[in-house]
Amino acid sequence: MNPDLVKRIGEVVAKEVLSTGIPWTFAPTIAVPQNDLWGRTYEGYSEDPELVSELGKSMILGLQGEGAEFLDNNHVLATAKHFLGDGGTEFGIDQGNTILEEENLKNIHGKPYFAAINSCIQTVMASFNSWNGQKAHGSEYLLKSVLRDQMGFEGLVVGDWNGHGQVPGCTKENCPESFNAGVDIFMAPDEWKPLYKNTLRQVKQGVISEERLNEAVKNILAVKYLLGMFNGRKPHEYPHNYIGISEHREVARQAVRESIVLLKNNNNVLPIKANKHILVIGEAANKITKHMGGWTITWQGRENANDDFPNTLSIYEAIKSKAEANGSTVEFSNNSSFKNKPDLVIFVYGEDPYAEGDGDRNTLFYQNHDRNFKKYMKNIYDQEISTVSLFISGRPLIVNEELNLSDAFVQLWLPGSAIEGMTDVIFTNAENQIIYDFKGKLSYSWPKTASQFVLNFGDKNYNPLFEYKYGLSYKDNIFIDSIDIEIDNKNTASIIETIKNISGTFGGINLEDIAAPDCFIIEQKLKEVLDIPVFHDDQHGTAIITTAALINALDISKKNISN
Repeated sequence: MNPDLVKRIGEVVAKEVLSTGIPWTFAPTIAVPQNDLWGRTYEGYSEDPELVSELGKSMILGLQGEGAEFLDNNHVLATAKHFLGDGGTEFGIDQGNTILEEENLKNIHGKPYFAAINSCIQTVMASFNSWNGQKAHGSEYLLKSVLRDQMGFEGLVVGDWNGHGQVPGCTKENCPESFNAGVDIFMAPDEWKPLYKNTLRQVKQGVISEERLNEAVKNILAVKYLLGMFNGRKPHEYPHNYIGISEHREVARQAVRESIVLLKNNNNVLPIKANKHILVIGEAANKITKHMGGWTITWQGRENANDDFPNTLSIYEAIKSKAEANGSTVEFSNNSSFKNKPDLVIFVYGEDPYAEGDGDRNTLFYQNHDRNFKKYMKNIYDQEISTVSLFISGRPLIVNEELNLSDAFVQLWLPGSAIEGMTDVIFTNAENQIIYDFKGKLSYSWPKTASQFVLNFGDKNYNPLFEYKYGLSYKDNIFIDSIDIEIDNKNTASIIETIKNISGTFGGINLEDIAAPDCFIIEQKLKEVLDIPVFHDDQHGTAIITTAALINALDISKKNISN
């Protein structure tokens, strides 16, 4: 982990954002993801609130500057988001309900905000999620009593995309409840005109007090003052264009080198030496969108073509360039066929891009769209050809079979545009010298079984496949034996989806009660017709079921998982 590098990344991002004429960025995300089913897991730095605090602070200092450089002409406003508990929702549902006692909310999800405030963060974004059933956008307790009174925040609170419209009794056009709760600026991308008129009318009618309106205006103007907006600063006239300059690309390349993680390296297959014939398998190697992830040009990041990324190589192009510079030859295949028998095979595969709730999952099993891909891997494995897996994902996933079929396994995460940072590490130079070793360590625990979607360092029954902060280097000589394979029970995923749909938030079923290690495992199909006593909570509009009733209906048998 390199806080200094994260700070440098913040400085680079600030200059590139300013180059577009904008002095404010909605970053960093200082969520503490606790459930890897959540589609925004990749936006968080780690499951560990201490590490999130440290890296979040570094990013804020890089974006905003410090000392004499604080919010000067080469820095931008940062935004700590999303307040509060977005990474702890039940079932990992995006914008869902975080059910926690306040002490745990503070110690897990609140901790990074103390560091952010101490770093002079000036804007905080309210979260879509609820805390114990109350939407954060409508929680005066969270936005005023906690954030301002207890934590000492003095900047402005901005809402998320129409987040105010999710508060009970509100719409996108009308929400005095959210304003009164402490949101200073609505994020209203479409219905801002009627929202403005309704808010003005509500002030005149006394629904919103003038005191509250003045407070919001004061918070906004104070931040603008710190940004230099009253001293002649005109961000749209920023005189430089730093977008994509070589110095910044080198920072991105370093970030890739230091973040990819070596999970397995049997028989020292890596680094790849010179003068080899290499076969690359997997269409993901040719799709730049794969390693860019969501929030890239488009919302989901899936619609883009390679031509949309100027001066950016695909993984295959980066491998080919590096290998040929070392005197090697490279061949590509969509399956396990080849023209010339390779000395080494590199498999490239992983998740498709996603953003927000579109990335929510019902299972941690990695599911390749090419259903024959593991057959290709097995075919190469049976020929006793050395293999390397390059895995692209925004979270840890169950890839036990793929691990067993790979001599070496590298977790790439979402490396972005500077993919050459990966080839810097997995190849030697032409003289077979190691120039860059692996530095990356897991910031998330890697699950052993699909039931470990809530798996975090410090848990009572902590039993991951790879522990938090695990990561090999070329100095290590560790041989990983065959890993137990768990069958992908698709019925389990459908049952989890059903539970999500029928269970409520107050007194409802906690999935850990039936799927966590040392508790229950779902073993049989969901009955076609559920005979479950369902109670309706009129106050909160939620259906409530009991654990016992659900267990009976799903015909679940109790089974202890041995460590």
